Amino acid sequence: MSEHVNASKHILTGLAHPLPENHAWHELSDYSVYCAEQPTTLWREHSHTCTQIMVGFDPAYIRAEWRGVIGNVQHRELSGDCISIIPPGVAHTTFWNRRANLLNLYVNDEFFHRAAQDSLGDRVPQLSPAFLVRDPFIVEMAKVLHRESKLGTMSKLLIGSIANVIAVHLYRTYGPKSATGPAYVGGLGPTRERRVRSYIEENLDRSLGLEDLADIAGVSPNYFVSLFRQSVGMTPHRFVLQRRIAHARKLLANLSLSLVAIAFRCGFADQSQFTTTFRKFVGLTPGQYRRCL
Repeated sequence: MSEHVNASKHILTGLAHPLPENHAWHELSDYSVYCAEQPTTLWREHSHTCTQIMVGFDPAYIRAEWRGVIGNVQHRELSGDCISIIPPGVAHTTFWNRRANLLNLYVNDEFFHRAAQDSLGDRVPQLSPAFLVRDPFIVEMAKVLHRESKLGTMSKLLIGSIANVIAVHLYRTYGPKSATGPAYVGGLGPTRERRVRSYIEENLDRSLGLEDLADIAGVSPNYFVSLFRQSVGMTPHRFVLQRRIAHARKLLANLSLSLVAIAFRCGFADQSQFTTTFRKFVGLTPGQYRRCL
């Protein structure tokens, strides 16, 4: 494995700026890994002969442009922990707009196919591209590789194990969707995500149904959960509960408010439901938490 990048390396394809001095490049026969604290960088339109998994870590801010199935240019931007899945031959441009940690994993088709076939059998689906989406599972796997890279060497067994796990996860998650409806890949998008988040914050004191949130996003309830999870990294139900509990923690600092009043202001049906949910998320009852303030 080498930490020096030469002209044959995938990371240089389309690159418009010099690579940072602190980058690391680990190359094996079936896959390679690039890690760096990446400054502002542009990769002009390009494609690869392998599958690229790009992982940006918070506070990354990235813009991507790519060509759709009919050649039309599409674009998306996202900040924080996010990933892109780019199959071979997909032309794309990447604008890395803020210094942050970057990890790129490049995996050849033969390895990907073997890994997926071992788990999924003979029917290995075609991988669909997904640009700048939330995928906490892959982000956590990438963090393991990034930590290992910072040690100066990287275990071949570790890379191979993680690459295998990621390959199966990608085929299960980004393979073709059911023919009963359109395949939504890429999450809600920044504008719709902000609109849904704002609506939730402004209505924490009332019941929030899936249909309400889907209507705010302008999509069918059948697809809203999938889109929301890609964008935020959790289901709408769990996210709403987290926001209710966060609001409750702030209100508990106001000693003039009773626990019943706080429960209602945070959208819980009664104090019992509030106490049960609060303990689940915080580890303390609301009363115990208030006494600790």
